[in-house]
Amino acid sequence: AFPKEIARIVEETASARREWNEGLMSSAKPMAAIKEDWDTVKTRLTHWWANELYDRAVLLVTAPKAGAQPAAPWPGGPVTVETQWTDMDYMIWRIEEQIRTTFYGGEAVPVFQHMWSVGHALLLGCEPKSAPNTVWTDPLPAGADGYPPIRFHREGRWWQWMREATLKAAQASRGRYFVMPAWGNHAGDNLSLVRGDMDLLVDIAENPDWVRQATKQVSDILIEMHRELWTMTGPDVTGVEGSANYCSIWSPGRTMGFDC
Repeated sequence: AFPKEIARIVEETASARREWNEGLMSSAKPMAAIKEDWDTVKTRLTHWWANELYDRAVLLVTAPKAGAQPAAPWPGGPVTVETQWTDMDYMIWRIEEQIRTTFYGGEAVPVFQHMWSVGHALLLGCEPKSAPNTVWTDPLPAGADGYPPIRFHREGRWWQWMREATLKAAQASRGRYFVMPAWGNHAGDNLSLVRGDMDLLVDIAENPDWVRQATKQVSDILIEMHRELWTMTGPDVTGVEGSANYCSIWSPGRTMGFDC
C-alpha cells in the first residue's frame, strides 16, 4: 500500500505540474502571471535604484502558495551529490517546482539558484569537492616563486560546463525566472580559495603587493567571465526583461550583488 500511495502522490504532483505549466505558458507574459502586480513592482524598483521613493519601502516576501500541490520527489531518480550540484535538468526542475509552490510577495521574484559559491575558483584551476550541503576546493599548489599561478583556464572542462549550464538554464526560463551570470563569489573569496586562507592572511601582512596584483588578476578574469555569461542570460534568452541578483532584487538594467 505504501508504494501505491507514493505513486499516487507522484502522479498527482505531475498532473498539477503539467496543468501549472500549461496555464503559465499560455500567458503572453509568464512573469506577470507569477506576480500579479509585476508592472508596479518594476516601477517601484526603478525608483528605488534611483534613490527615490515611489509609494512605499521595498520588501521581499515569499511563502508557500495556498492550494499548491506539494512538490514530489525528483522524477529523475535518486538525488545524488553529483545530481544536486551538476545536473541541470534537476536544477531546472527545482526552480520550476519552487515557482509552482511559492507565493512571491512584495518585490520578490523567482531567481535560478544553483547554490554554488566556489564555481569561479574552478576557472582558475581548482577542482570541486562536494557534499549534500556544500562545495569546496583545495588551494592550488605554489609555483617556483612560492605562489600559485593566477590564470583563466579557458580550455578547461569547467568553463565549458559553466557556459553550457548557464545557457541551458536561461533558455529553460521562458519568461518565468531570472538567471545570474555567475557561479560563485568575487575576487577576495576566490583568491582565498586559490591561495588558502591562512597563507593569504600572511601574504596580506608580508607581501601586500602580491595580494594587490593577484586580486587585480582575479578581478579581470571575473569581468571577462561575467561579460560572456551576460550574453547568455539577457532578456533575449530568458524572455524576461531586466535582471535580478542573488538577493532577488530586480533591476531594469544589469545588476550584480558584490560581497566576498
